[in-house]
Amino acid sequence: MNKNWILRVVAFFLGWLIFINPASASDHQDAPKIFGTPVLDISDLFAFTMPEQPNHLVLIMNALPLASESAWFSDTFDYSIVVRPASISGTGSEAGFTTGDQEFRFTCNFKAPSPRRWSRSNDSKDLVQRGTCRGPAGISAPVVVNDEDGTQVPGMRVFAGRRLDSFFLDFQRIAKGQLGPDVEGKNSLQNKNVLSIVIDADMDKVFGSQEGSMFAVVGEVNTVGKPAIRVDRQGRSEMTNITLSLKQFDQVNKDLDVRDLYNQEDTFKLLKDYIGAYRARFNANLGFWDNVDGKVDWQLKDNNQHPLTDLLLNDILVIDTAKPCTEQSYFEIEKAILADRPYATCGGRKPNEDTVDTALTLYVNGGNGPHVGDGVNQPTQLASNTFPYLAPPYTAK
Repeated sequence: MNKNWILRVVAFFLGWLIFINPASASDHQDAPKIFGTPVLDISDLFAFTMPEQPNHLVLIMNALPLASESAWFSDTFDYSIVVRPASISGTGSEAGFTTGDQEFRFTCNFKAPSPRRWSRSNDSKDLVQRGTCRGPAGISAPVVVNDEDGTQVPGMRVFAGRRLDSFFLDFQRIAKGQLGPDVEGKNSLQNKNVLSIVIDADMDKVFGSQEGSMFAVVGEVNTVGKPAIRVDRQGRSEMTNITLSLKQFDQVNKDLDVRDLYNQEDTFKLLKDYIGAYRARFNANLGFWDNVDGKVDWQLKDNNQHPLTDLLLNDILVIDTAKPCTEQSYFEIEKAILADRPYATCGGRKPNEDTVDTALTLYVNGGNGPHVGDGVNQPTQLASNTFPYLAPPYTAK
């Protein structure tokens, strides 16, 4: 198939997605139902350790893309980050992970914003939002939204509030198929803000010493109470918008947008009723991306499954806390077990990482060809190495 024709197809369909939804990125506004409730929309998930405190696991979940100065967390839903022990189940064409049943859940819920004691104004600047973040082992921390120092209790430190969106990409360049190793782009999320929950957990106090060093992480937004209904979730970057959004190449479910169904799933136990639909979409779209450069780099397995489908299907962010975390760690564990080699870094994801280029390069040529990039290599402002890590929110002058 002609390379230029494929790129035109990419440009048409991605351009169409961006036209109807200019905030489509990572997990930003990634499914039809979530468009109308952006406060419940998980836009990014991060998990990493710092050299100064390697026994601390930093977990960050961003929500509400394009958050305004008057943005608040929902007071009727829970925001959770879930961690489970994980292990490698196979390498090469059978690369994958298994997860244990032990679950470590960090859940934040918030009250409706209320006027400060000294103010009777309903202006958002005179309102305050409070909440509580609960972790494993009975740990609980009260939080005041937008308090820069956060709240520290034994075993955990928590921040919740507006921060600068740490995701970055060039929508227009991707839409036009203008990708390559040396292109220059413009960040379409420049100066955009999100609502962030940052948890710095002491692993010795929270997890104990019996769970090993590899974990699977997922972010969730759920209804309050039982039964809890999941409305959004995220593990890795770009599973829904880049990997699952295109319908046209899926000959099994061409008329079905699977992303709302996928977002409502239990990451660790996908419903058997829908696994076939998810597999079909992964196989079709991963095959499409493989052909973008006009050649096939991924050989299908004997059952005609793409080698990445089973690896990515459950959507977990995998981190090995025994390894150092760098800003080139994203997908490191996955790429290593695909190549049946040892991995050197922690995997996970740090805020300054270019996950768009990493995902596209893996999908298009398996890392065996030139770098596939959109020309944007860092966020509006780099995240820092100190709590709460993400840059302060942008304020128009």
